[in-house]
Amino acid sequence: MRVLIVVAGLCLAAAACTKSDADRIGQDTKAAGQDVGAEARKVAQDPAIKDAGANLKDAGHDAAVALRHDAAIADVKVKEAARTTDAELKKTDREARKAAQDARDRGTDH
Repeated sequence: MRVLIVVAGLCLAAAACTKSDADRIGQDTKAAGQDVGAEARKVAQDPAIKDAGANLKDAGHDAAVALRHDAAIADVKVKEAARTTDAELKKTDREARKAAQDARDRGTDH
């Protein structure tokens, strides 16, 4: 944001200046851009930054492995719960049918 403000200020100043002033401002702007580029390259080559990037990559990998593991466990538990629920529903259905049949049989015995 600061760079944008500086560039905008330089543009306004260049519009109000003489040709030699405008040339000097252009050279200063170019030099500032080169300085920013050089500093960005220094940061990119900084071993601490590289280590931080590697650590972040490793942490992302570890998180993905843990997430896949947890998802697999959840999948097994959901399937197990579905089988249990299915078995319980079938048992309840059998009991309800037997109770209904018993009720019909008692009704016809009278």
